[in-house]
Amino acid sequence: MHQARLLLITAVSCTAATVTYANPSSATHAHHAKIAQVGKEKPMLQLTQVNKTENRYVYQVEAQAGHYYRGQLRSNAPLSRAYIRLGNNPTKSLLQPGQNEADIYWYPKEDGKAQFIIYTRGQQSNADIEINLNEMPLKANQKISPKHDIQSPTLFDTLTALSNGDKQAITRFWQHVEKNGTPLIEPLKNHRSLITFLWRGTEENNVGLLGAPYEGHAYLTHLQGTDIWYKSYEVSNTTRLSYRLAPNVPQLSGQHAMEQHRAIIATTQTDPLNSSSTYHELVDPWGDASTVVLDKADLATETLSQGNVPRGRVERYNFMSQGLDQQRTIDIYHPVPSSKLTSDAPLLFLFDGLEYQDKIPVPTILDNLIAQGAIPPMRAVFIHHNSMNQRMKELPPNQAFTQFMAQELIPWLCEQQQLCPKAENRILAGSSFGGLAALSIAHEHPELFGNVLSQSGSFWWGPNPESLEWLSQKITQKPHPQIKVYLDAGQFETTPPPRSILHANQRLYSLLQRKGYNVAFSTLPGGHDFYSWRAAFAHGLTHLVSHSQYQ
Repeated sequence: MHQARLLLITAVSCTAATVTYANPSSATHAHHAKIAQVGKEKPMLQLTQVNKTENRYVYQVEAQAGHYYRGQLRSNAPLSRAYIRLGNNPTKSLLQPGQNEADIYWYPKEDGKAQFIIYTRGQQSNADIEINLNEMPLKANQKISPKHDIQSPTLFDTLTALSNGDKQAITRFWQHVEKNGTPLIEPLKNHRSLITFLWRGTEENNVGLLGAPYEGHAYLTHLQGTDIWYKSYEVSNTTRLSYRLAPNVPQLSGQHAMEQHRAIIATTQTDPLNSSSTYHELVDPWGDASTVVLDKADLATETLSQGNVPRGRVERYNFMSQGLDQQRTIDIYHPVPSSKLTSDAPLLFLFDGLEYQDKIPVPTILDNLIAQGAIPPMRAVFIHHNSMNQRMKELPPNQAFTQFMAQELIPWLCEQQQLCPKAENRILAGSSFGGLAALSIAHEHPELFGNVLSQSGSFWWGPNPESLEWLSQKITQKPHPQIKVYLDAGQFETTPPPRSILHANQRLYSLLQRKGYNVAFSTLPGGHDFYSWRAAFAHGLTHLVSHSQYQ
């Protein structure tokens, strides 16, 4: 069993580097859960070299295979890239372009000198960079293989043939899988299908599944005596989802429930047997994802670039917020100049600004919808968050961020950018905590924001376990039915029950109806997943801002 150790590597302007011990109680991860308590033993990892050339920073440390390291990367300047390189096994990127902070989930596959390679954005060449690394204690037994029933007819027939002495049964099974791709999809009655996620291997201790229908996070079952790992789900033929597989998820010793849940990030990867397109166009800390689109699923054609559709432009601004005491990145989409923009044209605001240009290509969606005449020519404002920590602080109801939106961003747009429509033509949009923020800020300032587009909004949220669904309580006490609302949530978003996003959205929808709101709700055939949300975004926007109401 490994003992927990902590290494703090600090580089100031990258001119010198020191190794010091840090207070373990101050180490927190992106969702404010403590990392494991650490001992006082000599750190296993030692800083051996620091190099710097222009805006590239390199830190070299000694790594050991089978040891699990958790930590954080922080910079006082925005970063364009940050990743770990070790032999022939580069890890996934640590952050998204423009962020200055990231969690590290690292499970090296080999011993050796590893390099943390970090690039600052633009011409910034004098950044203060800090890397903190814990070694987390692991269980002696890393094996996990839940007892799942075999639901797949193909897999059941294979097992039956094998038990009858057919030595070629496994070979034929994998030949069938390689021909048809994964996951294995088998038809059921009533417009439903059985999808079976698969992994091939004999050396793995466990295989995690991230993006599992109804569960989100699950483990595959190893069929004893074979190289088959499996897990099946019954779903609608309209299902659209993305997922990742994670062989050898590190299993932590001690009581670290949230840390264990997030340890899957250390080994996530695409499904090597899935021949469908992968998902995520830009660098993503979670890595690329594999996709499933069943035969009745929405193809999301509005998200695809059309050769005959002229493209708008996106301009970037660095906005200094006095209230938040930090510089913020704001992108503004403008449709093509030939568009006939009115002085009161709709203005769309989006949290998670990078995701809503990449994972949900809103500029392309707007280009297509404007060209089709489905919506009037309009602009969009993309609000970026400098780190995941910052996002987690700002988007759950946060008075400082609400004041930034109302007292700084809106006046700046009106005075400096001449973007100042009436409240009824402003739309706040976001997903997960971003959906919660959209309705929370509109509820706080209905005189500024008259429309809300929420995708899988986290309306279960409360400041403590005794006050879940806090925003619903606020709306009950003081409704603002002039706000027009579109909600969606995935049919897989049912767990855990106290924080079920689907059920919280259903209850909120009923509440808004009772209070006289113009509200619509759609249940999506997917989960908590940008791949599902991107197919629904155009429907939500056109519901709120149809072209006909502006004619």
